[in-house]
Amino acid sequence: MYSIYADGVCIYNDVFSLDDMKVVNPKLTLEDSAAGSLELTLPHTNKAYDTIIRMVTEISVKKHGEEIWSGRVLSESKDFWNNRVLYCEGELAYFNDSIQPPAEYAGKSVREYLEQLISVHNAKVGANRQFVLGAVTVVDENFPTYYTNYEKTMELLNALVETYGGHLRVRKVDGVRYLDYLEDYPDTCSQVIQFGSNLIDFTRNWDSTEYATAIVPLGNRLDESPIEALDAYLTVESVNNGSLYVQLDEAVKNYGWIVKTVTWDDVSDPAVLLEKAKEYLADLQFDNLELELSALDLHYLDVNTEAVKLLDEIRVISRPHGLDRLFPVTKLEIPLDHPENTQFKMGDSVQVSLTSVNNQTSAAVLEKIDNLPKAHSILKEAQENATEIMNMATTGYITITRDEYGSDTLYISNVRDYTKADKLWKWNMNGLGYSNDGGKTYGLAITMDGSIVANYVNTGVLSADIIRAGMLKDISGNFSLDMETGTLTMKKGSIDIGNGNFTVDEQGNLYARRGTFAGTLSGANGTFGGQLVAATGDFKGVVQAEDFLDRYGNSMMNGTKFASDYLDLYGITITNRSTGEITFAVSSTGRITINGQISMGAGSVIDWSSVSNTNLAYNPAYSMANDAYNLADDAMWEAETAYDRADRAYKLADSIEMPSYIRSTYIGPTEIRSPVIQGGQFYGEEFNIIAGSDYGSFNLYGPYGDRRFHMLTIEYYEGDAPYIDIYSPCGGYITIGRRNTGGVVYFEGYVDFSGATVQGLDLGTGE
Repeated sequence: MYSIYADGVCIYNDVFSLDDMKVVNPKLTLEDSAAGSLELTLPHTNKAYDTIIRMVTEISVKKHGEEIWSGRVLSESKDFWNNRVLYCEGELAYFNDSIQPPAEYAGKSVREYLEQLISVHNAKVGANRQFVLGAVTVVDENFPTYYTNYEKTMELLNALVETYGGHLRVRKVDGVRYLDYLEDYPDTCSQVIQFGSNLIDFTRNWDSTEYATAIVPLGNRLDESPIEALDAYLTVESVNNGSLYVQLDEAVKNYGWIVKTVTWDDVSDPAVLLEKAKEYLADLQFDNLELELSALDLHYLDVNTEAVKLLDEIRVISRPHGLDRLFPVTKLEIPLDHPENTQFKMGDSVQVSLTSVNNQTSAAVLEKIDNLPKAHSILKEAQENATEIMNMATTGYITITRDEYGSDTLYISNVRDYTKADKLWKWNMNGLGYSNDGGKTYGLAITMDGSIVANYVNTGVLSADIIRAGMLKDISGNFSLDMETGTLTMKKGSIDIGNGNFTVDEQGNLYARRGTFAGTLSGANGTFGGQLVAATGDFKGVVQAEDFLDRYGNSMMNGTKFASDYLDLYGITITNRSTGEITFAVSSTGRITINGQISMGAGSVIDWSSVSNTNLAYNPAYSMANDAYNLADDAMWEAETAYDRADRAYKLADSIEMPSYIRSTYIGPTEIRSPVIQGGQFYGEEFNIIAGSDYGSFNLYGPYGDRRFHMLTIEYYEGDAPYIDIYSPCGGYITIGRRNTGGVVYFEGYVDFSGATVQGLDLGTGE
């Protein structure tokens, strides 16, 4: 069914499973007035893996051999298995490749304006990205002057759709790429999407408050009310078995009782009110509904069933939801390898008023209408033109026909055979109409339901209860009021309210002599001239300015910062953006609050000279500060001691004369250098420990029980003899050469010479 081509070469077909034509998760997205997209993953086995070039290769999707979408690769990436993940955009996006230079388009129709845009686009791009203007059914007889100023062509097309509605469609015929601009949805699909048949699921993108399974319909306001303080309205009780409610039984069964009140204040007949209520429940409440649904396109099961296409109108029926109406197909998401899982998006922008206001035209209003100038140039021209047309010598033929039921129809035509006439009047029981295309369409009609359809209406005084209009314009194109969007456009002139108290001139300047602004003031860009004063309220957003001036016009900025002369605060508060906790605050009385750490750099000083010792009971800050000072003083002494020790260690390390590249342990052919050496035995002819400064020591420790015992010390001090201390865990020790004993060997504890031979010892016996 579906196949994908790259520059005319088939790289995927859902019928064949060949490795060189394999793609993963191909998904085609078609959307109203949008380029659409194709997403797919291309394995390295695919024949096009090395040939597809981003922004160059043309990618197309065909259904049953007929192209339904075409475009180019916009971006790509690679997944874990080195497959190419491609994102492709549709042909409509080619209009992003050109810009429109500064130009003025005055006195053009919609079609002429589009022709100019496409002509400029085609002059700048290759033949494979050019367009021909196709059907244009969006018409505006008073099309305004348009200006272009280096915008992308696509931006201008989107702006056109935003203003006039309609649908942009790319269409190919015999290899020629056409751009259509259609006012209405072009086709109605004969297939029906129905719950229980092919409707799988749907989601309402809709304000749920608008949905109801039952309503209380109210008509016009009654003159009398059973409760004096309350208004009374026409209801349907008299024609609805005594019930105020009108409901959808199946919807109530599935979704419960969801009720709201709907008012038609121009209805005075209960029977008419009941019919309007039923119509509302069955159809009207879905006018603003947008559906995202899963449905089985029955065309996949039966080729004789018409396939669902983009911009088709298709009937959607879901009895459990009370839904039965036509919806336009505005978006399709088609998994090409599983088309049965196609996602449909349906909905339109139809706005239906559920209430109407029966305004009474007052005598004062009629008087104002009567006082309007009668000889307005537009009306005068229309009257003169109508007179000339009616008095113009012409020929015409009257034909009366009768159908099989005996009903007569009168035709007035410009040729004798009315079936071959291009100009034709038709009059029967259904109404009166005029056609200039042989009866295909009637530009002027008065129908039996009281409707008047006319492309142009010229009148002097128009009196009506309600005037419904899409657009109001003046003949010169200076003034327009789009009632659908609420947009008022005035190229020149001004808006004056309250005798000049509030005015807007043609340059867009806003003037207000007095008054109060309440609400939100938002400005995308531009300039405010004058003073902006706000009594109360919150400002949300970003204030950005090149400079800030004081009341005398002097700059308050010093580079990118406020000058200190202008920073005058009654207090300051800094909060944590994530938690909202106050991290730093200075009150208007000078009280400082800090929740966090204080870091002071080199050279920082805290001066406590101005802190008074008065009334410490109520001023504990002084004592705390004094304690902090003492602690800081102790820390300074410890730091100086550590510095001295570090300096001696540096000198010791420097005396060892280790190479500059040595930072810890060095093992050479004849020596080992390390801050710590762990081992069992040392062998050698010499074992030297050389003090690196004016003092040094050698210490020996050994384990004793659960602690380390200091057993031997050999110490050296410059200018004094070395001395040795030998310690025993039993409490005895030997000291040799201590400075306070003058080099005497001193024994502490019990000395046993019973096993020794002692010589030269004088015991006082002469021996």
